[in-house]
Amino acid sequence: MKTISLLVYEDAVLSSISGAVDLLAATNAYLQQMGKPIAFLIELVSEKERNIQLNVPAQFVCTNTLDEVTATTLIL
Repeated sequence: MKTISLLVYEDAVLSSISGAVDLLAATNAYLQQMGKPIAFLIELVSEKERNIQLNVPAQFVCTNTLDEVTATTLIL
């Protein structure tokens, strides 16, 4: 399983984050339907704060800050 850390910041475009999450989550769902283990562990990370308020009425709650990420396969 690959750990994918998505970097979320205040100026991020909502669809760029949600699109990446949708793609990876759909891949995991497809694999589960085939009886295989999921391929991706998805985590949202931020640069400094855990709660990121975007410029639109949306908020992301991140699991870690970038400094706290110790074991990840890819940071997007």
